[in-house]
Amino acid sequence: MNPFRWSGLLAFIVISALITVTGMFLLEPFVKNQLASYLSEKNGATVDIGDVRINYWPLQMTIRQIEIGDSQNLNLNAVQIERVNFQLSVDDLLLKKLIVDDMSVDNVQLETQRAYPARIIRTDVTKTEQKKTEEKSQDDSFSISDIDLPDVKDVLKAEPLESTKVFESLQKDIEGTQNNWRKIKQDIGDQQRWDEYDQRYAKIKQGFKGNTKEKLQALKDARQLIRDLKKEKARIQQARRQFNEDYDRLNNEFKQARQAPSKDVQRIRQKYKLDNLNADNISQLLLGEKATAYIQLARRWYKKIQPYMETEDDVKDVQHERSRGRDIRFTEYNPQPDVLIKHVSISARLPRGDFKGEINNISSNQRINRKPMTFVLSGKKMRKRKAEEIKGELNFIDPENKFVQVDYQLQAAQLDKLVLSRSSKLPLSINKGLLNMKMDARLADGRLKGQALMDFQQVVFSSDRQTGGMAAMLADSFRNIKQFNVDARFVGALDSLQLKLKSDLDNQVGAQFKAQLKQKSREFEQQLQARINNKFKAPLAKLETQRQKLNQFKSDLDKKEQQIQQRIDDLKQKIKQKENEKKQQLKNKLDSKKDKLKQKLLERLGR
Repeated sequence: MNPFRWSGLLAFIVISALITVTGMFLLEPFVKNQLASYLSEKNGATVDIGDVRINYWPLQMTIRQIEIGDSQNLNLNAVQIERVNFQLSVDDLLLKKLIVDDMSVDNVQLETQRAYPARIIRTDVTKTEQKKTEEKSQDDSFSISDIDLPDVKDVLKAEPLESTKVFESLQKDIEGTQNNWRKIKQDIGDQQRWDEYDQRYAKIKQGFKGNTKEKLQALKDARQLIRDLKKEKARIQQARRQFNEDYDRLNNEFKQARQAPSKDVQRIRQKYKLDNLNADNISQLLLGEKATAYIQLARRWYKKIQPYMETEDDVKDVQHERSRGRDIRFTEYNPQPDVLIKHVSISARLPRGDFKGEINNISSNQRINRKPMTFVLSGKKMRKRKAEEIKGELNFIDPENKFVQVDYQLQAAQLDKLVLSRSSKLPLSINKGLLNMKMDARLADGRLKGQALMDFQQVVFSSDRQTGGMAAMLADSFRNIKQFNVDARFVGALDSLQLKLKSDLDNQVGAQFKAQLKQKSREFEQQLQARINNKFKAPLAKLETQRQKLNQFKSDLDKKEQQIQQRIDDLKQKIKQKENEKKQQLKNKLDSKKDKLKQKLLERLGR
């Protein structure tokens, strides 16, 4: 009996062959679509892939014609790659890991024209932002502001003066204090009440001239009037204390008001850099915007590649509800990240020359493989430059201390019509020259810090237009400059970098220009000071007059208190006088009685 069922074996072979053939025909389109979809989502704009070829033994993949659309300019490719080739580990794929020992990336090009526009994939990339960026990228005019100082009238129209707020606040405080003191004055100077006091006082004086009963009543009324007048005096003293507090406060505000115009001048000077407006900041004016433009270019490229730099370190753990069929991951003896590309060789073709380089240790989780990602790209067969190299390190091993380090070197780059200023008053260019540059930058904790050292040699400056005044003097001074260096330092968050430039170009401009520009700066400040002082001269005089009225309130208080004290002293004196008269009368009566008794006794003894 035949132990094999040849019909079943044949059916198995046929079915297996069909599955294999079908997989070969369907797998490549599936991988192509999935990869294009994944890269498009990361990029934010369409990523097109020409084709994907898979060799099954050994497992090797080749990806051709990768076009990564620029989300900021949909008519361009941010990056175009002719071919990517790499070999995969089948064992690692079975463990759901993508491990590549060696990868080649050939013929990388930047900002190439697309056959048809890309599409926005992510909703966080808007057409408005795209349009603004396109307009900005097409504008190659990194012009500086005119070197002449702005007109003082225009400055005062554009600049809100803090003095205005100070004066308005003081005016409001004075008016409120005056209203309060009018009420106090009306209360203390209530004529009806003081007329009643006068009537009582007159009645008391009249009572002291009357009979004994009237005098006794006058004494009683005088003591009551003294108590009432002391209360009035206490109210005046309380008002004086309140006045002193108000007066000290207003004096302090007056002092601030007098100082406010000078502070406005100082603030405007700082804003328009009048303290440094001399030849010492010419390099900042001429090179600052050019350097800022390059920083903005670097920032845009960083944002383009940032989605591809995200690792599992950056993804927070999400708590999922437990369910049946969930995968369980056991402890690995040789742990590897989900994605690890150990070595990538790159060739790129740019307008300025061909580049070759390598990237090592591209990992989805550096905490597992414990190696940072490093890269180096060097120019070969360069055009108009001797050498160019960029290298760096992306280190996410320690999440608390992760950083990105980039170093760049450029040797003997030929400058050809480098426009420094398109200002109508000082159009300035470097017609030719050589540039050597070294730059290092480090990004950590969201802050970028770096330095660029630039050495310009064999420089020929030119100014395309005939200008007059100080601009002409400045343009002439550049014609004798053949070499200079620049030290550019930048620090801060990517969206708010602070740039500081130092250069010996400033010293070469000349002392004559410094002196004239400082004189012009002094004239500007004097005009500014005069106009601000003149603007607040009348309001300050008005406020001073109002303050003098408050002084009159104090004088009225003093006068009223003096009147009250005189009345009190007069009443006390009269009361004391009447009390002394009464005591004298009593004494006289007693003496008279004693004399009468004595006389009676003598008469009795004489009998």
